[in-house]
Amino acid sequence: MIIDRRGGPPKASGAGVFSAGLRLWKKFRRTGPQVYLASREDIFHVQRLLSRLPIIQNSTYLGVIGGLGTLNFIAALEPIRIMLVDIHKDQVEYAQAFLDLIRISASREEFVERFFSRKYVSDEAAFLGQKGDRALFDQTLRNMRHQEAFQKYFPLIRDAPSGPEGLHIRGNDLCRRLKLTGPPRGTPLGENFLYFGEGWLRDEASYARLRSVLGRAELIFVHSSIADVEVNLSGNCLYFHGSNVLDSSPRPYRRFLSGMHRKLSGLDRDAAFIHFSTYHAVNITWFKKFRPLGQDVHRDCALKVAAWTRGKDVLELVPGDYRFGRELEAGSFEVKKVKTFHPARIRRRYDVAVSHILFGSRFRRLGRRRFEKLLDELLNLAEELVVVEHNSESLDFRGGRRLSLEDIARILGKYDGAEMQVEFSRGERDAKRNIIIGLRIREQS
Repeated sequence: MIIDRRGGPPKASGAGVFSAGLRLWKKFRRTGPQVYLASREDIFHVQRLLSRLPIIQNSTYLGVIGGLGTLNFIAALEPIRIMLVDIHKDQVEYAQAFLDLIRISASREEFVERFFSRKYVSDEAAFLGQKGDRALFDQTLRNMRHQEAFQKYFPLIRDAPSGPEGLHIRGNDLCRRLKLTGPPRGTPLGENFLYFGEGWLRDEASYARLRSVLGRAELIFVHSSIADVEVNLSGNCLYFHGSNVLDSSPRPYRRFLSGMHRKLSGLDRDAAFIHFSTYHAVNITWFKKFRPLGQDVHRDCALKVAAWTRGKDVLELVPGDYRFGRELEAGSFEVKKVKTFHPARIRRRYDVAVSHILFGSRFRRLGRRRFEKLLDELLNLAEELVVVEHNSESLDFRGGRRLSLEDIARILGKYDGAEMQVEFSRGERDAKRNIIIGLRIREQS
Protein backbone atom coordinates (compact mmCIF):
# COMPACT_ATOMS: atom_id res chain seq x y z
CA MET A 1 0.00 0.00 0.00
CA ILE A 2 1.28 3.49 -0.88
CA ILE A 3 0.95 6.11 1.83
CA ASP A 4 0.67 9.65 0.52
CA ARG A 5 2.13 11.91 3.21
CA ARG A 6 1.27 15.08 1.29
CA GLY A 7 -2.50 14.98 1.64
CA GLY A 8 -5.17 12.81 3.23
CA PRO A 9 -5.46 9.10 3.91
CA PRO A 10 -4.87 6.65 1.05
CA LYS A 11 -7.75 5.54 -1.16
CA ALA A 12 -8.83 1.92 -0.91
CA SER A 13 -11.57 -0.23 -2.34
CA GLY A 14 -12.74 -2.09 0.79
CA ALA A 15 -13.77 -0.93 4.26
CA GLY A 16 -11.21 -3.15 6.00
CA VAL A 17 -8.39 -2.01 3.77
CA PHE A 18 -9.49 1.60 4.21
CA SER A 19 -9.46 1.29 8.01
CA ALA A 20 -5.97 -0.22 7.93
CA GLY A 21 -4.82 2.51 5.60
CA LEU A 22 -6.33 5.19 7.82
CA ARG A 23 -4.48 3.82 10.83
CA LEU A 24 -1.20 3.80 8.89
CA TRP A 25 -1.81 7.32 7.62
CA LYS A 26 -2.40 8.55 11.17
CA LYS A 27 0.74 6.76 12.32
CA PHE A 28 2.94 8.38 9.66
CA ARG A 29 1.18 11.73 9.49
CA ARG A 30 3.57 14.59 10.18
CA THR A 31 2.18 17.38 12.34
CA GLY A 32 5.46 19.28 12.70
CA PRO A 33 9.10 19.43 11.52
CA GLN A 34 11.00 16.15 11.73
CA VAL A 35 14.37 17.03 13.23
CA TYR A 36 16.66 15.94 16.02
CA LEU A 37 16.27 18.72 18.57
CA ALA A 38 19.31 17.57 20.56
CA SER A 39 21.77 14.69 20.49
CA ARG A 40 21.01 10.99 20.06
CA GLU A 41 24.68 10.10 19.83
CA ASP A 42 25.56 7.82 22.72
CA ILE A 43 27.81 9.93 24.98
CA PHE A 44 29.80 6.83 25.94
CA HIS A 45 30.88 6.36 22.33
CA VAL A 46 31.48 10.08 21.87
CA GLN A 47 33.91 10.01 24.80
CA ARG A 48 35.51 6.80 23.50
CA LEU A 49 36.23 8.44 20.15
CA LEU A 50 37.47 11.66 21.75
CA SER A 51 40.07 9.69 23.70
CA ARG A 52 41.47 8.22 20.46
CA LEU A 53 41.50 11.19 18.10
CA PRO A 54 44.88 12.79 17.35
CA ILE A 55 44.80 16.59 17.29
CA ILE A 56 46.38 18.12 14.18
CA GLN A 57 46.72 21.85 13.68
CA ASN A 58 45.41 23.73 10.64
CA SER A 59 42.64 21.22 10.01
CA THR A 60 39.34 21.13 8.13
CA TYR A 61 36.37 19.49 9.81
CA LEU A 62 33.41 17.92 8.01
CA GLY A 63 30.57 16.75 10.24
CA VAL A 64 27.15 15.25 9.62
CA ILE A 65 24.74 17.43 11.56
CA GLY A 66 22.24 14.85 12.85
CA GLY A 67 21.60 15.69 16.47
CA LEU A 68 24.67 17.94 16.72
CA GLY A 69 26.72 15.52 18.76
CA THR A 70 29.42 16.57 16.30
CA LEU A 71 29.96 19.74 18.38
CA ASN A 72 31.82 17.64 20.93
CA PHE A 73 34.50 16.83 18.35
CA ILE A 74 34.69 20.39 17.03
CA ALA A 75 35.39 21.66 20.55
CA ALA A 76 38.17 19.12 21.08
CA LEU A 77 39.86 19.32 17.65
CA GLU A 78 39.70 23.11 17.17
CA PRO A 79 39.57 23.10 13.34
CA ILE A 80 40.00 26.34 11.44
CA ARG A 81 37.47 25.36 8.75
CA ILE A 82 34.14 23.72 9.63
CA MET A 83 31.59 22.31 7.23
CA LEU A 84 28.34 20.95 8.69
CA VAL A 85 26.32 18.86 6.26
CA ASP A 86 23.02 17.02 6.27
CA ILE A 87 20.81 15.50 3.59
CA HIS A 88 17.72 16.91 5.35
CA LYS A 89 17.16 20.62 4.75
CA ASP A 90 15.19 21.03 8.00
CA GLN A 91 18.13 19.70 10.00
CA VAL A 92 20.48 22.21 8.34
CA GLU A 93 18.12 25.09 9.15
CA TYR A 94 17.77 23.88 12.71
CA ALA A 95 21.55 23.66 13.12
CA GLN A 96 21.95 27.25 11.94
CA ALA A 97 19.53 28.43 14.64
CA PHE A 98 21.16 26.16 17.25
CA LEU A 99 24.60 27.64 16.62
CA ASP A 100 23.02 31.10 16.72
CA LEU A 101 21.97 30.33 20.29
CA ILE A 102 25.54 29.46 21.18
CA ARG A 103 26.77 32.69 19.59
CA ILE A 104 24.43 34.94 21.59
CA SER A 105 24.66 33.05 24.91
CA ALA A 106 27.65 34.04 27.05
CA SER A 107 27.33 31.08 29.44
CA ARG A 108 26.03 27.54 29.22
CA GLU A 109 23.22 28.39 31.66
CA GLU A 110 22.16 31.26 29.44
CA PHE A 111 22.30 28.88 26.47
CA VAL A 112 19.94 26.33 28.04
CA GLU A 113 17.60 29.13 29.12
CA ARG A 114 17.33 30.34 25.54
CA PHE A 115 17.16 26.79 24.16
CA PHE A 116 14.26 25.75 26.42
CA SER A 117 12.69 29.24 26.86
CA ARG A 118 12.76 28.63 30.62
CA LYS A 119 14.67 30.32 33.43
CA TYR A 120 17.52 28.11 34.57
CA VAL A 121 17.35 26.25 37.88
CA SER A 122 19.76 23.48 38.83
CA ASP A 123 17.08 20.85 39.45
CA GLU A 124 16.20 19.40 36.04
CA ALA A 125 12.65 18.36 36.91
CA ALA A 126 11.90 21.81 38.31
CA PHE A 127 13.61 23.48 35.35
CA LEU A 128 11.67 21.56 32.72
CA GLY A 129 8.50 21.69 34.79
CA GLN A 130 8.22 25.43 34.18
CA LYS A 131 5.90 26.72 31.50
CA GLY A 132 7.66 28.04 28.40
CA ASP A 133 8.43 31.75 28.76
CA ARG A 134 7.22 33.68 25.70
CA ALA A 135 8.95 36.88 26.76
CA LEU A 136 12.29 35.04 26.93
CA PHE A 137 11.54 33.43 23.57
CA ASP A 138 10.82 36.82 21.97
CA GLN A 139 13.94 38.36 23.49
CA THR A 140 16.03 35.51 22.06
CA LEU A 141 14.36 35.85 18.66
CA ARG A 142 15.36 39.51 18.37
CA ASN A 143 19.05 38.55 18.69
CA MET A 144 18.99 35.68 16.19
CA ARG A 145 20.47 35.82 12.71
CA HIS A 146 18.27 32.94 11.56
CA GLN A 147 14.98 34.18 12.95
CA GLU A 148 12.80 32.21 10.55
CA ALA A 149 14.39 28.91 11.57
CA PHE A 150 14.10 29.78 15.27
CA GLN A 151 10.40 30.57 14.85
CA LYS A 152 9.88 27.37 12.88
CA TYR A 153 11.52 24.86 15.23
CA PHE A 154 11.86 26.23 18.74
CA PRO A 155 8.17 26.73 19.65
CA LEU A 156 8.11 22.91 19.74
CA ILE A 157 10.39 23.14 22.78
CA ARG A 158 8.89 26.27 24.32
CA ASP A 159 5.33 24.90 24.31
CA ALA A 160 6.14 21.28 25.21
CA PRO A 161 4.51 19.96 28.40
CA SER A 162 6.75 18.39 31.02
CA GLY A 163 6.53 14.88 32.41
CA PRO A 164 8.65 12.49 34.46
CA GLU A 165 10.68 11.62 31.33
CA GLY A 166 11.38 15.18 30.16
CA LEU A 167 9.54 17.44 27.76
CA HIS A 168 6.95 15.76 25.55
CA ILE A 169 7.46 17.06 22.02
CA ARG A 170 4.39 16.98 19.80
CA GLY A 171 4.52 16.03 16.14
CA ASN A 172 8.19 15.14 15.89
CA ASP A 173 8.97 11.43 15.65
CA LEU A 174 12.74 12.05 15.80
CA CYS A 175 12.39 13.72 19.18
CA ARG A 176 9.34 12.71 21.17
CA ARG A 177 11.05 13.40 24.52
CA LEU A 178 13.67 16.01 25.26
CA LYS A 179 15.88 16.20 28.34
CA LEU A 180 18.59 18.49 29.63
CA THR A 181 20.89 15.69 30.80
CA GLY A 182 21.41 12.22 29.38
CA PRO A 183 22.21 8.67 30.44
CA PRO A 184 25.86 7.56 30.71
CA ARG A 185 25.21 5.01 27.97
CA GLY A 186 22.44 4.26 25.51
CA THR A 187 20.03 6.36 23.45
CA PRO A 188 16.39 5.24 23.79
CA LEU A 189 14.39 5.60 20.59
CA GLY A 190 12.71 8.98 20.22
CA GLU A 191 14.64 10.62 23.07
CA ASN A 192 17.05 13.53 22.61
CA PHE A 193 19.50 14.88 25.20
CA LEU A 194 21.55 18.05 25.52
CA TYR A 195 23.94 16.12 27.80
CA PHE A 196 24.33 19.11 30.11
CA GLY A 197 27.38 18.32 32.26
CA GLU A 198 29.08 16.30 29.49
CA GLY A 199 31.14 17.13 26.41
CA TRP A 200 30.97 20.73 25.24
CA LEU A 201 28.42 21.43 27.99
CA ARG A 202 30.52 19.84 30.74
CA ASP A 203 31.36 23.16 32.41
CA GLU A 204 31.79 26.83 31.61
CA ALA A 205 35.34 26.32 30.34
CA SER A 206 34.29 23.64 27.81
CA TYR A 207 31.37 25.78 26.66
CA ALA A 208 33.62 28.82 26.25
CA ARG A 209 36.09 26.72 24.28
CA LEU A 210 33.42 25.69 21.76
CA ARG A 211 32.23 29.28 21.39
CA SER A 212 35.81 30.39 20.79
CA VAL A 213 36.41 27.69 18.15
CA LEU A 214 33.16 28.52 16.34
CA GLY A 215 33.95 32.23 16.49
CA ARG A 216 37.40 31.81 14.90
CA ALA A 217 36.62 29.19 12.28
CA GLU A 218 35.31 29.53 8.77
CA LEU A 219 31.85 27.97 9.16
CA ILE A 220 29.75 26.61 6.29
CA PHE A 221 26.39 24.81 6.34
CA VAL A 222 25.61 22.48 3.43
CA HIS A 223 22.37 20.78 2.46
CA SER A 224 23.66 17.72 0.61
CA SER A 225 24.17 13.99 0.75
CA ILE A 226 27.64 12.85 1.75
CA ALA A 227 28.12 11.35 -1.71
CA ASP A 228 27.80 14.78 -3.38
CA VAL A 229 29.48 17.14 -0.92
CA GLU A 230 32.49 19.16 -2.07
CA VAL A 231 35.10 19.66 0.65
CA ASN A 232 37.81 22.26 1.20
CA LEU A 233 40.99 20.15 1.17
CA SER A 234 43.43 22.84 2.25
CA GLY A 235 45.26 22.40 5.52
CA ASN A 236 47.14 19.57 7.16
CA CYS A 237 44.21 17.31 7.98
CA LEU A 238 40.62 16.55 7.03
CA TYR A 239 38.48 15.22 9.87
CA PHE A 240 35.20 13.59 8.93
CA HIS A 241 32.61 12.72 11.57
CA GLY A 242 29.96 10.57 9.91
CA SER A 243 27.56 10.25 12.86
CA ASN A 244 25.48 7.11 12.10
CA VAL A 245 25.58 7.38 8.27
CA LEU A 246 27.93 4.40 7.92
CA ASP A 247 25.24 2.19 9.44
CA SER A 248 22.22 3.80 7.74
CA SER A 249 23.70 4.44 4.26
CA PRO A 250 26.92 2.40 3.94
CA ARG A 251 27.34 2.54 0.15
CA PRO A 252 27.38 6.33 -0.37
CA TYR A 253 29.43 6.65 2.82
CA ARG A 254 32.13 4.28 1.54
CA ARG A 255 32.06 5.90 -1.91
CA PHE A 256 32.73 9.22 -0.23
CA LEU A 257 35.68 7.77 1.72
CA SER A 258 37.31 6.19 -1.32
CA GLY A 259 36.77 9.38 -3.32
CA MET A 260 38.45 11.42 -0.61
CA HIS A 261 41.47 9.12 -0.80
CA ARG A 262 41.74 9.80 -4.53
CA LYS A 263 41.39 13.57 -4.11
CA LEU A 264 43.80 13.87 -1.20
CA SER A 265 46.45 11.72 -2.85
CA GLY A 266 46.20 13.91 -5.95
CA LEU A 267 47.37 16.93 -3.96
CA ASP A 268 50.84 15.39 -3.60
CA ARG A 269 51.58 16.71 -0.13
CA ASP A 270 51.78 15.37 3.38
CA ALA A 271 48.27 15.28 4.82
CA ALA A 272 46.00 13.23 7.06
CA PHE A 273 42.45 12.00 6.58
CA ILE A 274 40.81 10.99 9.85
CA HIS A 275 37.28 9.62 9.69
CA PHE A 276 35.10 8.18 12.40
CA SER A 277 31.49 7.23 13.06
CA THR A 278 29.72 7.07 16.38
CA TYR A 279 29.58 3.29 16.77
CA HIS A 280 32.84 2.45 14.99
CA ALA A 281 36.55 3.01 15.49
CA VAL A 282 38.76 5.89 14.37
CA ASN A 283 40.35 5.37 10.95
CA ILE A 284 43.44 7.32 9.88
CA THR A 285 45.16 7.64 6.51
CA TRP A 286 48.49 9.44 6.21
CA PHE A 287 49.27 10.68 2.69
CA LYS A 288 52.94 11.18 1.85
CA LYS A 289 54.25 13.66 -0.69
CA PHE A 290 56.23 11.98 -3.45
CA ARG A 291 59.90 11.94 -2.55
CA PRO A 292 62.26 9.86 -4.72
CA LEU A 293 64.36 7.41 -2.73
CA GLY A 294 65.84 5.33 -5.55
CA GLN A 295 67.42 6.27 -8.87
CA ASP A 296 65.31 3.86 -10.92
CA VAL A 297 61.73 2.61 -11.01
CA HIS A 298 62.35 -0.64 -9.17
CA ARG A 299 64.74 0.66 -6.51
CA ASP A 300 62.48 3.56 -5.55
CA CYS A 301 59.58 1.17 -4.91
CA ALA A 302 61.74 -1.34 -3.03
CA LEU A 303 63.11 1.29 -0.66
CA LYS A 304 59.64 2.60 0.15
CA VAL A 305 58.41 -0.90 0.96
CA ALA A 306 61.56 -1.54 2.99
CA ALA A 307 60.63 1.36 5.27
CA TRP A 308 57.93 -1.00 6.59
CA THR A 309 59.92 -4.24 6.57
CA ARG A 310 63.45 -3.26 7.57
CA GLY A 311 64.73 -5.48 10.39
CA LYS A 312 61.39 -7.26 10.81
CA ASP A 313 60.05 -10.78 10.31
CA VAL A 314 58.41 -10.64 6.86
CA LEU A 315 56.15 -12.76 4.67
CA GLU A 316 56.10 -11.76 0.98
CA LEU A 317 53.32 -13.15 -1.21
CA VAL A 318 53.99 -13.01 -4.96
CA PRO A 319 52.10 -14.21 -8.05
CA GLY A 320 55.15 -15.55 -9.90
CA ASP A 321 58.94 -15.53 -9.72
CA TYR A 322 59.41 -11.77 -9.30
CA ARG A 323 59.95 -10.64 -5.70
CA PHE A 324 61.63 -8.02 -3.50
CA GLY A 325 63.37 -10.66 -1.39
CA ARG A 326 66.51 -9.30 0.26
CA GLU A 327 65.69 -5.78 -0.90
CA LEU A 328 63.15 -5.69 1.93
CA GLU A 329 66.12 -5.58 4.32
CA ALA A 330 64.12 -7.81 6.66
CA GLY A 331 65.55 -9.48 9.73
CA SER A 332 64.05 -12.68 8.34
CA PHE A 333 61.71 -13.33 5.43
CA GLU A 334 59.76 -15.98 3.59
CA VAL A 335 58.48 -15.76 0.05
CA LYS A 336 55.37 -17.69 -0.96
CA LYS A 337 53.59 -17.93 -4.30
CA VAL A 338 49.85 -17.45 -4.65
CA LYS A 339 49.39 -20.83 -6.35
CA THR A 340 50.86 -22.73 -3.39
CA PHE A 341 49.76 -20.38 -0.60
CA HIS A 342 47.75 -22.19 2.09
CA PRO A 343 47.30 -19.86 5.08
CA ALA A 344 45.65 -22.59 7.18
CA ARG A 345 48.94 -24.49 7.13
CA ILE A 346 50.90 -21.56 8.55
CA ARG A 347 51.16 -21.92 12.33
CA ARG A 348 52.98 -18.70 13.11
CA ARG A 349 52.68 -14.93 12.82
CA TYR A 350 54.87 -12.36 11.09
CA ASP A 351 55.59 -8.72 11.80
CA VAL A 352 54.74 -7.67 8.25
CA ALA A 353 53.08 -9.30 5.24
CA VAL A 354 53.73 -7.87 1.76
CA SER A 355 51.17 -8.28 -1.02
CA HIS A 356 53.37 -7.90 -4.11
CA ILE A 357 51.42 -6.92 -7.27
CA LEU A 358 48.92 -9.74 -6.80
CA PHE A 359 46.00 -8.21 -8.69
CA GLY A 360 47.86 -6.32 -11.43
CA SER A 361 50.23 -9.16 -12.33
CA ARG A 362 50.14 -11.25 -15.49
CA PHE A 363 48.19 -13.98 -13.70
CA ARG A 364 44.70 -13.11 -14.94
CA ARG A 365 42.91 -15.80 -12.98
CA LEU A 366 43.21 -13.87 -9.71
CA GLY A 367 39.81 -12.12 -9.49
CA ARG A 368 38.94 -9.23 -7.25
CA ARG A 369 37.17 -11.37 -4.64
CA ARG A 370 40.15 -13.71 -4.41
CA PHE A 371 42.47 -10.70 -4.14
CA GLU A 372 40.40 -9.30 -1.25
CA LYS A 373 40.40 -12.70 0.44
CA LEU A 374 44.18 -12.92 0.14
CA LEU A 375 44.53 -9.54 1.85
CA ASP A 376 42.29 -10.78 4.67
CA GLU A 377 44.41 -13.91 5.03
CA LEU A 378 47.67 -11.96 5.07
CA LEU A 379 46.36 -9.56 7.70
CA ASN A 380 45.39 -12.55 9.85
CA LEU A 381 49.00 -13.71 9.71
CA ALA A 382 50.77 -10.41 10.41
CA GLU A 383 50.60 -7.31 12.54
CA GLU A 384 51.00 -5.08 9.48
CA LEU A 385 50.15 -5.40 5.81
CA VAL A 386 51.86 -3.68 2.88
CA VAL A 387 49.93 -3.66 -0.40
CA VAL A 388 51.92 -2.89 -3.54
CA GLU A 389 49.97 -2.55 -6.80
CA HIS A 390 50.53 -1.03 -10.22
CA ASN A 391 48.54 2.20 -10.44
CA SER A 392 45.96 2.31 -13.24
CA GLU A 393 46.22 6.11 -13.27
CA SER A 394 49.94 6.14 -14.04
CA LEU A 395 51.02 7.21 -17.54
CA ASP A 396 53.37 4.24 -17.58
CA PHE A 397 50.44 1.97 -18.40
CA ARG A 398 47.97 1.83 -21.24
CA GLY A 399 44.93 -0.24 -20.45
CA GLY A 400 45.33 -3.57 -18.70
CA ARG A 401 43.98 -4.95 -15.50
CA ARG A 402 45.06 -2.61 -12.72
CA LEU A 403 43.63 -0.80 -9.71
CA SER A 404 43.61 2.86 -8.74
CA LEU A 405 44.12 4.15 -5.22
CA GLU A 406 40.37 4.74 -5.04
CA ASP A 407 39.77 1.05 -5.82
CA ILE A 408 42.21 -0.13 -3.16
CA ALA A 409 40.88 2.35 -0.58
CA ARG A 410 37.40 0.92 -1.13
CA ILE A 411 38.70 -2.62 -0.63
CA LEU A 412 40.59 -1.73 2.54
CA GLY A 413 37.73 0.44 3.81
CA LYS A 414 36.07 -2.56 5.40
CA TYR A 415 38.77 -2.70 8.09
CA ASP A 416 37.47 -0.76 11.08
CA GLY A 417 40.06 1.05 13.18
CA ALA A 418 42.67 0.99 10.41
CA GLU A 419 45.70 3.23 10.17
CA MET A 420 47.10 3.48 6.65
CA GLN A 421 49.99 5.24 4.98
CA VAL A 422 49.72 5.98 1.25
CA GLU A 423 52.51 6.90 -1.13
CA PHE A 424 53.54 6.39 -4.73
CA SER A 425 56.79 5.17 -6.25
CA ARG A 426 58.77 6.52 -9.20
CA GLY A 427 57.59 5.79 -12.74
CA GLU A 428 59.05 6.33 -16.20
CA ARG A 429 56.53 9.02 -17.14
CA ASP A 430 55.24 10.24 -13.80
CA ALA A 431 55.70 9.92 -10.04
CA LYS A 432 52.90 7.45 -9.39
CA ARG A 433 53.70 4.16 -11.10
CA ASN A 434 53.03 2.00 -8.05
CA ILE A 435 50.69 2.46 -5.08
CA ILE A 436 52.22 1.50 -1.74
CA ILE A 437 49.83 1.23 1.19
CA GLY A 438 50.95 0.21 4.64
CA LEU A 439 48.14 -0.85 6.97
CA ARG A 440 47.79 -1.75 10.62
CA ILE A 441 44.65 -2.21 12.71
CA ARG A 442 44.89 0.22 15.62
CA GLU A 443 41.70 -0.75 17.44
CA GLN A 444 38.32 -2.40 17.03
CA SER A 445 35.07 -0.49 17.51
